[in-house]
Amino acid sequence: MTGLVILISGGMFYYYDLQADVETLERKHQIAMQSMRLKTNGQKVPDKSAIIQNLVSDGSSLNEKVVYAKNKIASERKVTDARRNAGVGKPLVNNKSSAVISIKKVNKNDPVGEKLEAAWVSYESAQYSKAKELYIDILSLEANNRDALLGLAAIAVIEKENAKAKTYYFSLLELDPRDPIATAALSNLRSDQSSLASDEIYLQAMLEKNADSHQLNFQLGNIYAQQNKWQLAQKYYFEAWKRNNDNADYLFNLAVSMDHLGKKKQALTFYKDSLIKSDNKNAGFSRDAVKKRINKLSQL
Repeated sequence: MTGLVILISGGMFYYYDLQADVETLERKHQIAMQSMRLKTNGQKVPDKSAIIQNLVSDGSSLNEKVVYAKNKIASERKVTDARRNAGVGKPLVNNKSSAVISIKKVNKNDPVGEKLEAAWVSYESAQYSKAKELYIDILSLEANNRDALLGLAAIAVIEKENAKAKTYYFSLLELDPRDPIATAALSNLRSDQSSLASDEIYLQAMLEKNADSHQLNFQLGNIYAQQNKWQLAQKYYFEAWKRNNDNADYLFNLAVSMDHLGKKKQALTFYKDSLIKSDNKNAGFSRDAVKKRINKLSQL
């Protein structure tokens, strides 16, 4: 009985003490609300002040106000926990685990690239008709494709259709007036004696702007070879070969220039290299003629 009395007494003390605290809190909030009303001229208080509004209202007892406050706090805590678990309100930069970035490699066909490769293989194996069809197909996809224009121009030269070749080269110059390959090729097509001097000046001017162009060096070497200026021809053939030492035509012409200058041993070496580089490839010289010249030089 004594324990029960003590428990009841303690409970009542705790209840009255809590009531005193709530009454104190109520008085403080009444003062705060009065101050707020004065500052806002009676405007509506913020929506989130429902607990305070209930505490200062006159419509319910103190016990009801305490229960309301506890239930309101518990309800808001549940909503907050639910939003936190759902990731609501979290900064995107910190929500790294909620997003999975998937990067997949997608294989896309490149019809232009595939056709260019096939056209080059056909050209290298001297299947010019097939290469021409492929290059024309490429131009239907990309009207200004440089590789296709160059390929068609080269085939036209091989088939001795110089007028058609010039058309393709002029199209390239319209796209880029400084295109070194088109410039050199057009110079080579203008091979009559009356144009050699002007072509020489033109190529020299282009080389000042494109000193590393093996095509321009090679064509300038051709200009000097046509004038029997073999020392100058060798100089520019050498520059062309130095910049592209896999080109069989450069090797052959360099050998010819050395042959004319009496450099037989050096010429023999370059003749042999030209045969090696031209094996299974298209070349602008006769392999049989080169073999005969190699045999003759080897006997000296």
